[in-house]
Amino acid sequence: MLVKAGVQGTPIVALVDTGADTLYMSTQLADEIKLPYEKVQGSVKGMIAESMPISGVAKNVSLQIGQWQGKVDITIAPLNEKKLYLGIDFLREVQALLVPYADTMCIMQHGQPYYVPIKREARAIKFIVKIDNVATSYFQTQKKLSPKQANSNFLAEFDFKMEYKPGKANLIADVLSRKGELADISQPTSNPLERIKQGLEHDPIAKSYISLVKEGKTRSFGLRTDCFSTRDASLCASTWQRAREILRECHDSHGRDILASSGQQPWWRTPISGLE
Repeated sequence: MLVKAGVQGTPIVALVDTGADTLYMSTQLADEIKLPYEKVQGSVKGMIAESMPISGVAKNVSLQIGQWQGKVDITIAPLNEKKLYLGIDFLREVQALLVPYADTMCIMQHGQPYYVPIKREARAIKFIVKIDNVATSYFQTQKKLSPKQANSNFLAEFDFKMEYKPGKANLIADVLSRKGELADISQPTSNPLERIKQGLEHDPIAKSYISLVKEGKTRSFGLRTDCFSTRDASLCASTWQRAREILRECHDSHGRDILASSGQQPWWRTPISGLE
């Protein structure tokens, strides 16, 4: 959470961070506002960093938060962000009470309440939202919103700018951007019946039974769409081809849709030895 503060009369933005143990200011910010501090050597360990060296300590610094004013000591350290951190020890010292639902911090030092407005960190950042649907950006200017657009009212709490991003640089949702790739995956690589026929040509047992069928010497088997089948029209696949792959393609839910293009919907069994 962010609050407006002042250090030695210079307005800055402070971060209320209960993970920090005391008051911290980045070295870059201290040099920028020309805050004098005594250089010391050492390091501290806390929630901000695993091991953080200290650049120095600024003593008896005038700090103002809202209407509250006081003298504090600030630890100067080379932090990644150019900010002032209000740590847990400082909040306890000034008897600060955070009220997140009201976006307020109340400082009760010496029995005098000081109410300080705070901003959530995400709400304090200005966003630029780039979208591919230009119509979506119109809800900001429309006087009357549809029920679907009204669900976006929470965006009013954030400082953002919505822009339409045309052209190839615009990347839409992942599923839509990979539409061509998913379409290729959804298409069958080959006709299952053709693979069955090819497998039968490499199976000597199947070839012998097919010869018997063509010669009319057996009634237990027959030929259906040039494929070897039983009397109840069950197609037979040989051990030569990838039976597991064919089963997955023909019997899984997606495979049934794929097989519909061939006009067949076989099921699998082991009618004779050597065939499956």
